[in-house]
Amino acid sequence: MSKQAVPAIAGRVSYAGQSNGRIVLTLTSFNNPLSEAAAVVELNSPGEYTFGKVPNGIYYLSGFMLDKSGDGADATAKPIERKIAQGVFGPNRPIVITEKACFDDIDIEFMDM
Repeated sequence: MSKQAVPAIAGRVSYAGQSNGRIVLTLTSFNNPLSEAAAVVELNSPGEYTFGKVPNGIYYLSGFMLDKSGDGADATAKPIERKIAQGVFGPNRPIVITEKACFDDIDIEFMDM
């Protein structure tokens, strides 16, 4: 009996800029791109990522880097997070996930905004 592949999306995030913020990758619905993300992965720095057990569907993969800016005068105020870099897999290129789909080579290059 052969083992069936678990639908997954994986790859590597690269970034040549000087910032070092938190990286957030999201999978959103192709049919409803303004809906809540179907899955989210967070990284502390560029490198390998994996979305495991992705439900069947058609998705957009995108991401951004957040920088914590302590702009508030009050030292106890929560730092404001702002986007400083972003990346998209292809020019609005959807990813189709089915029972046997496994995308383990989707790399994303981040660029400063």
